[in-house]
Amino acid sequence: MAQLRLLGFYCVSNNDPRGLRPDEPYINVLPAGGNLMTKHWSAANVSVGNALPINVALVAFNNYIDITMLESDTGEFSPDDQISQPLRVPAGAAGQGVKVHQFEGDDANYWLYYEVI
Repeated sequence: MAQLRLLGFYCVSNNDPRGLRPDEPYINVLPAGGNLMTKHWSAANVSVGNALPINVALVAFNNYIDITMLESDTGEFSPDDQISQPLRVPAGAAGQGVKVHQFEGDDANYWLYYEVI
């Protein structure tokens, strides 16, 4: 069984194209055949250039795990923004060291540092 370790997060550009308002990003994880872990990690007031460590529990999985990054919006008619398509990480990536994935979309650009052990 593999385990996902989320290590860190970097904001290249946020959801507001003018950069005037900070983002409230969060990460959902979905192990194959498992239950969705909503807001497995989240942060408030993230601006361009912010680098944040991620200190959350390891997530065990078989086969693969999907990682989705979203940005929280407020208001009844303003759904949260999904930043890019989900990242599917195979269990076979275990032992390959730290990897970086770029979530880019809806004017936002985030780098996620993770490792499969």
